[in-house]
Parts: sequence; C-alpha cells; structure tokens
Amino acid sequence: MTTNGEPGSDAPLPRSIFVAVFLLSLAVLMVQIALNRIFSFLIWYHFAYISVSLALLGFGASGSMVAAFPSLIGRSIQRSIGIYAAICAVTSLVMLVVIGMVPLHPFEIFSNSNELAKFVLYFFVVSIPFFFAGLAITIALRAAGPLVNQLYFWDLIGAGLGCALVVLAIEWLETPRVVILVALVFAASGVIAAGRAAPLVRNSNLVLAVVVLALIGPLPGWLPFTPAKDKFISAYLGQVTYYSRWTSIFRTDMVGYRGSEASIGGYRRQGISPSYEGYRPPFRMIVHDGGAAAIMYQVTEERRGFEMFRHHVLTAPYVVRDEPEVLIIGVGGGADVIIAVENGASRITGAELDPVTVDLITHQFREWTGGLYDQPDIKIHAAEGRHFVRSTDQRFDIIQITGVDTLAALSSGAYILSENYLYTVDAYLDYFRVLREDGLLSIGTLDYHPSKGYPRHALRFVSVSYDALRELGVERPHEHVMVVALDRGITKLEVLTKRQPFTEDEISAMERFIDDNQLQAWYLPNRPG
Repeated sequence: MTTNGEPGSDAPLPRSIFVAVFLLSLAVLMVQIALNRIFSFLIWYHFAYISVSLALLGFGASGSMVAAFPSLIGRSIQRSIGIYAAICAVTSLVMLVVIGMVPLHPFEIFSNSNELAKFVLYFFVVSIPFFFAGLAITIALRAAGPLVNQLYFWDLIGAGLGCALVVLAIEWLETPRVVILVALVFAASGVIAAGRAAPLVRNSNLVLAVVVLALIGPLPGWLPFTPAKDKFISAYLGQVTYYSRWTSIFRTDMVGYRGSEASIGGYRRQGISPSYEGYRPPFRMIVHDGGAAAIMYQVTEERRGFEMFRHHVLTAPYVVRDEPEVLIIGVGGGADVIIAVENGASRITGAELDPVTVDLITHQFREWTGGLYDQPDIKIHAAEGRHFVRSTDQRFDIIQITGVDTLAALSSGAYILSENYLYTVDAYLDYFRVLREDGLLSIGTLDYHPSKGYPRHALRFVSVSYDALRELGVERPHEHVMVVALDRGITKLEVLTKRQPFTEDEISAMERFIDDNQLQAWYLPNRPG
C-alpha cells in the first residue's frame, strides 16, 4: 500500500496508524472498565461482567465481518480507520445516554417483556463501540504486513496503559465522564489516523472532539442513572441525597428521608432486644454501589439513644471483654465504632476499604458524627481489612467484622464469581495472629432463623472457625465458639471465636446477657442445644 494506506501496495504502514491503534486500544480498555463500574451500581455487580462479554463479542464479530466482507476495509486504510474511530466516539456517547436514561431490572427479564427489550437494547448499544473499534484495529493489523509485530506492540501498550489510567481518570472525573473522555480519545485517534490522507474525515473528527469536550461537563448531570428497583438505594429514590460520588472502588451515596431523619429501622430493627423501649437515634445511610448499606448515626454531645447498643446482639463480644482494644474491619458509617465506645472500649482502630466513606464520617459530616473520630483513642484507616491485618504490628482484644457484605450476596451465591477473602481459613489465621492470646474474633451478619429457613451463613462462619482452630492445633473447637442471635425471621447474629476455650464465667455472663435481653443462644459451649 502507499503512504495513503491504499490496499495492495508494498509501501510501509503510515506511522500515524501506530498512534491511532495505541489510542484505540487505550480507549477500549478504559471504557470496558468504566462500564464495569457503572453496571456495578445500576445492576447487581455480577451482571457487570456483561461489558467484558460484549467487548469480546464486538471484537470477534468485527474480525469475522472483515473476513466475510473485505469491502469494509475501503480504498484507504487511513480513511476507514478515521471513520470507524468517529463512529466509536458517537456510539460511546449514545451508549452512555441509553444506560443513564433507561433503567434496567435484570431479574425481571424473563417475566416482563419490556425488561427483556431493555436488556437487548443494553447488549446492542454496549457492543457497537467495541465492534467498530475492533474493525479499525483489525484493518490496521491486516495492513501492517511485516510490521505487524510492532503494531501489536503498540496495541498492547495502549491496552495496558488504559487499564492503569482509567483508575486515575475515574478518581479525577468520576465514571460517567470517563466514558465521555473515551469518546474524546476515539475522536483523537480518528484525527491522527485520517491525517492528510482524508481531510474530510480528519475535520469531522475534530468537530466531534469539540462537541465531546463541550459535553464532558454537563452531560452526566443530565442523566439520572436509576439503579435496579431491587437494589437497596432504590428505596431512597425521591428522598434526600446528601452526597454522591463515583470512584474506582464504589459509587458512594449518602441518603436520608425527606423532611426528617430516619429513626425507625437500622440496628433498631435487626438485633435489638425486644425489651428495649428507649430513644431511637436518627441516622442516615451510606450506600456503596447501590446495594451495600451502612448506617451513620447522629452523635450528639450527650450521645442520646446509644443506650440501645448495650441491648443489642452486637454487644455480645463486650460481655466477655472489659475495656478491650478493638479492631473494626469495615467501619462503614461507624455504627460498630459507636457500639465499641458505648461498651467501654479503651482503644478503637478501624479499617475501611472506601476512602470516601472515611472522609464522610471523619471530616465532611463531622458535625453529624459529633466529632467522635477526633478522640485520640479512635483511629480510622482507609485500608483493605486483610492487608491492614497483615501489615500492622498492633495487637487487639477484639476484631469485629459486621456486615461487610449483604445477605442478598451471601444467599445468591454471588461469591462463586468473586470470593470475599475476609471469610477464609487463611483470613481467620491472619486475624488470630494479631489477636492477643485470649482475644476474640467477632463476626456479625444476617441469617435466617431456623424456624423460617436454613441458617446457612452462621453454619458457614462456624465451619470456617472450626477449620482455622484445627489449623492452630485446637482439638476441641466446639469449646471455642459461641453463636448469639435474636429469635426472629431474618435476624442479626454474632459468631464469636477464641483461640482459648470459653471459660465457665464467660459462658455464664453470656447466658445472663441473653436472658436479660430476650435474645437466643444458637450455640454455647457445654450447654444443651
């Protein structure tokens, strides 16, 4: 081919094509990862992987189409790549608008024809940008001849750099704007590919780039991005959103009810003693990716209403430990911190995966949390739980892990796709390494009461505790575990595990706590079932 990129010539591939392919690959990987983040919020995260499938479908289909219809290559390689890059830019914007404007409820696609139609629409609009990007890259590779290894090198470099840059771009622009940024990169690749060989295509891409730049600011604000109605945050649609931000980890929202702060629900609804009739402190919700919610209680100077946390299932570990030093994994809105303070913890360390959540509870909404985190004996770290445990030289009396996943995720088998590595034998061994010899691992979760369903999650956590204890050489692990819950349909429960056997005094103290608060012992060592 000639320097104008005409098929059939032996002239070298124009250098502009190398740059164009680099940018196309960079854009494709960026938009793929950005779509994963958007779908994790809008629909359940295990549906988010459709972006990977559709990217593969688009690329595979484009290669097949070029093989079946060589006329798609066109008379000029540079012109064709420039045109397909422009189509990628336009269809990326269309895709974002459709996803942002058309809510999808994926669990209804087999019972509701409208949802099935929307599901097909999602598949179509998501696959189109990948299809045309695949066409452009396929044409370039086909024309590269002996330079194909060099072209493939720049393809791989672009893809790798796209994976790295998208994280920074999301933190800077937030996820929807990253999709618009990708459209800009597609247009830029079209400008470079077309060059002087196809001035009309080049100028069209330049105009498109200007339009994209104009839209990068306002367009995301015009799109509602309504999550599926079976996600937790849908209950707050039309209410008050105090804060919302997309990051590379989550989309984080702080929500509440319009006109008044919520007081009914939260920990008052799940796990509280039936005999407690005291004041209910107001709270807001911090929601990650629309599904995993954490309660942020209002902290007043007199800490009104926190008496309830002396009559709750989550109080259980403090029944057998006085003035403990506590590590909380998954701080969320800070409810576990309040429970620890209310029950006399001498020092509290927290590890929270989401830096935005840490900033919300410690700084941005400091007035709401009453400056609780300013106390010298409370320190919250933005860190992944197991990494923090492995890197710290501190030792603790209690490690508390409460609701770092949802009952829906546990029950649906979602961790078949992505295991939660906080709940493995190796993780428990890590926890025991930073616990003092008589320290206590406390796992709080929701489960079904045996009268209403099979309590699979409690059994799972107990089983992992037994396996970890056996790894440590414990011969009678049943003497090292307690399970305390509330006698209701879906209940909050605590699974307590020690390296040392629970003493008779500890078991008796737990029995008194259970009786005084009308809770239920699902399992206590050396006690009848």
